[in-house]
Amino acid sequence: VIKTGYTAVKKIKPGIVESAMNRMLPEFADALEPFYGEYKATGGSDFGAFLTARSDAAADALLNVTDERAQHTSSDAAKKVYAKLRPNGKKNVEEALPRLGQLIDRHASV
Repeated sequence: VIKTGYTAVKKIKPGIVESAMNRMLPEFADALEPFYGEYKATGGSDFGAFLTARSDAAADALLNVTDERAQHTSSDAAKKVYAKLRPNGKKNVEEALPRLGQLIDRHASV
């Protein structure tokens, strides 16, 4: 389903995924800031594990960003694809949290 959706979105507008990620990155950072602040305040050493322990709330915070964007897009085709992918979104985001947290750890400590 994800590969099909990704392919469909890329056909709608080549480069749309990369462009959307670049536009949403600051919003994703804002969504994760409270988690990162708590992580640093508690002296954590693995942000991926920290996010995984709070996977429900962390995934919801990230998905709120994409839900908001999808709701306000002018592209009906993009809305349709997002609506098909969204039901599995939380599970997919939760599965990615350990790697996302490790990526943030690696680049935030530079």
